[in-house]
Amino acid sequence: MNNRTPDKDLPILLKYSELLLDLFENNFETRFKYSIDDHFAFMILCFLSKQKEHLISAMTLVKSESYSDAMIISRNMIEGVGIISWVSEDLQKRALQWRKYSVVSDYRLTLKKANGDKSKLDKEILNRSLSEGYEFLKESLKKPKTQLNNLPLDPFKKSWLFDENGNEVKIYKLFGTDNKVLYEIYGEMSDWAHWNVSRIGTRINRNSSEVEFHSSKAQDGCLALSSAIISIEYFFRFANKHLNLKLIEELDKLMNNFKIDMEINT
Repeated sequence: MNNRTPDKDLPILLKYSELLLDLFENNFETRFKYSIDDHFAFMILCFLSKQKEHLISAMTLVKSESYSDAMIISRNMIEGVGIISWVSEDLQKRALQWRKYSVVSDYRLTLKKANGDKSKLDKEILNRSLSEGYEFLKESLKKPKTQLNNLPLDPFKKSWLFDENGNEVKIYKLFGTDNKVLYEIYGEMSDWAHWNVSRIGTRINRNSSEVEFHSSKAQDGCLALSSAIISIEYFFRFANKHLNLKLIEELDKLMNNFKIDMEINT
């Protein structure tokens, strides 16, 4: 952005957010046919739908002038970009890994309903969690001498995000070289999301014996919406490429107009 003001930027950002929502409604609120083995197609459509909901939420918060809270939503959208970027390095294998983790979720939900009593678990869910979810066992429990019928109450990794060596994939590893700027924006938004004094302190002003807490700045709304737009554009392009949807001309025209209106030099 070229030294523009939030008063000029926000209406433009809201306008193009609406146009991207229209693009979603016109092209993705429909039935898709893809192979049952195309786990990435299933994943990208699920993630894109979540991105759409986040974009609506970010817009709602900006319109109500809750600018900093809109950043929390956009930060989550950026995290989604990082996850898909990492998955794309081994499309089907990692997408299946995400999808198969549902057996662990089912196990934990059933365990919660049984008040932690393993003897009351549905045997089918229990057996399925150990057979289909074996790869999600904690590494220490995969040793040859470990007996599967004598495992801890919850023997599974806390997340599906782990590499080929079983190591958890940290957030910074999700973003490749092409997405480093997004990770920097993600980090900038983290201070507000994690209640850090550095971000909250910018709202505090001492006036004599009083302390004033100011509302969020409109610049935060600009950062939130611009990040949201970049994130959902990323997903549109990935979905378009993988599902061969022929949306690229329409998307390119929309984003080129966006750059012109925002006076972004490319």
